Amino acid sequence: MRIGHNGRSKVQAQLVDGVDVVHVIGDIDADITEELAPLVSQWAQRADRAVVLDLTGVTFLGSAGLHLLIGFSVRAH
Repeated sequence: MRIGHNGRSKVQAQLVDGVDVVHVIGDIDADITEELAPLVSQWAQRADRAVVLDLTGVTFLGSAGLHLLIGFSVRAH
């Protein structure tokens, strides 16, 4: 499932062996963070299955993206 694409970033999610895997490719900047924030919040609150953020395709992580990832980690625990 494609979630977002803004020309510099692409976000796709898929279910793999009962785990939500979210692939982020390109930049994690303020633009894509605005789009991702509500989705990340929903994923962090799910108790029925694990979520993996695959950041191997990330080429830039701005401060907004770092804030989003830290918030995700805090909410997921």
